[in-house]
Amino acid sequence: YRRAVSYAGSGIASWGAGPVAVTSTSDGDNSNVIDIAASTEGDEVLLAYTVNFNEGDIWTWLSDDAGTSWPVAGANMSDFITAASLAYRPTANEFLMGGQLFTRFNPTTWSEQGYQRATAGSSLSWSASEVFSDVDQSLFFRMPLDLTYDRSRDDQICMAWWGSVDGSPTGT
Repeated sequence: YRRAVSYAGSGIASWGAGPVAVTSTSDGDNSNVIDIAASTEGDEVLLAYTVNFNEGDIWTWLSDDAGTSWPVAGANMSDFITAASLAYRPTANEFLMGGQLFTRFNPTTWSEQGYQRATAGSSLSWSASEVFSDVDQSLFFRMPLDLTYDRSRDDQICMAWWGSVDGSPTGT
């Protein structure tokens, strides 16, 4: 992890010390960072990652000192199985995380999209997952997905994803 200290306007000199190792290189895992979001109101930085490349089970890891350290206590498994996307929403001082969940109807091969929210702070307590997709989709790990909020519409949450219904790829 490495963070710019002055909007990266002066090239490499704009970047703080680092890079800082977030995970171990000797634990046998091949972690894959999927997304990152940083608070604009405090020093919290949040990563979404998988423990091993191209596997499910999305974890989050919180640093509360602008990424200088990544305490083990900051790592938590999320409800999501793949395709996590993070955003920080300053008007509510909260992190948002979108992703895929196993569907309630056939939890081995079908998924649905949802999101969770957590107030920024030194420890995160995620809300229950809120499902918003209206069609179950074939489960494909690592499907592209992006979550953000619309500043022009009172910070409404927006999410786009790629999926498959009945085996046919669909863009949503």
